Amino acid sequence: MTDGVPAASSEGDAHRPSTFHLKCEAVADRYGLSSRQREVLTMLAKGRNAEYITEKLVISSHTAKAHIYNIYQKTGVHSRQELMDLVETADIDERDA
Repeated sequence: MTDGVPAASSEGDAHRPSTFHLKCEAVADRYGLSSRQREVLTMLAKGRNAEYITEKLVISSHTAKAHIYNIYQKTGVHSRQELMDLVETADIDERDA
């Protein structure tokens, strides 16, 4: 298991993203998030906070909070819980899952 994501069970699955990551990508695509905002979105959707994001991405706390604010603005959510719910309920193409 790597960063909360189970390892692939067979060699054919080794490069297939998890359903969680597909949902994050679907949300990011739908709302036009930048590549850095996509990284932050994934961490937020896992319940991580600004301090964790600051440390993991080696960015200032101001930059992390700016990314979070911009993600909230683009997606129209007002809390991390709402963002987590948005990702959880995101529709993905079943062929990709």
